[in-house]
Order: sequence, then structure tokens, then C-alpha cells
Amino acid sequence: MVKTTSQTVYFATTLGPEEAGAERLLALVRQYWAIESRQHYRRDRTQGEDHCQVRHFAAARVLSLMRSVSIFLHERQKGAKGGKKSLPDWQSRNHRDPNPLLRLLVTATV
Repeated sequence: MVKTTSQTVYFATTLGPEEAGAERLLALVRQYWAIESRQHYRRDRTQGEDHCQVRHFAAARVLSLMRSVSIFLHERQKGAKGGKKSLPDWQSRNHRDPNPLLRLLVTATV
């Protein structure tokens, strides 16, 4: 036996009635959740964010910032020669030998 359920969800938008047809709204909602799903996957599966036991507010924010920096640096190097395509591979390489990454961070100009 298959159980069927339905759920009503409300969203707020600044689009006017002429711009907010059902198809347009559905596309915007799907786009939003696609971005959320990709970010959650990276942070949870690759970086173990949901399993983090840190409860101190400031420390948790710093760890979240470090995860964001890690994702940012991975994305920047992905297209470069010798760049790692996957975040886990990139993180593993930098865990084994962090010196090249540290040199990059120290010599980077803002």
C-alpha cells in the first residue's frame, strides 16, 4: 500500500502578479533549493558540519568561516593547472602537506 501525502508551503516574493505565474514561482523555488542542497552536501558530507560538537557560539562561527574559506579556495584552484576537481581530494592534499597552501595565504595580496 502506498501512502500519499500533501503539504502546503508558503513563500514570500516581491514579484508582482503579472510576473509571478505558477511556472515562474516553481522555477525560482527549485533554483533556491538546488543551491541550498549543494551547499548542505558540501558542508555536511565533505566537511562533517552536522557532526561538529562545538557549542561555543564564537568558535562555531569561526569553524563555519573556515569551512567557507576552504570551499572558496577549492573553487579558485579548480581550473588551475594541477588543480584538484573534488573538494575531498583538495582537502586531503592540504591535510597531508599544508605548506603550499600556507605559503599562498601568507604571500597573497589583498
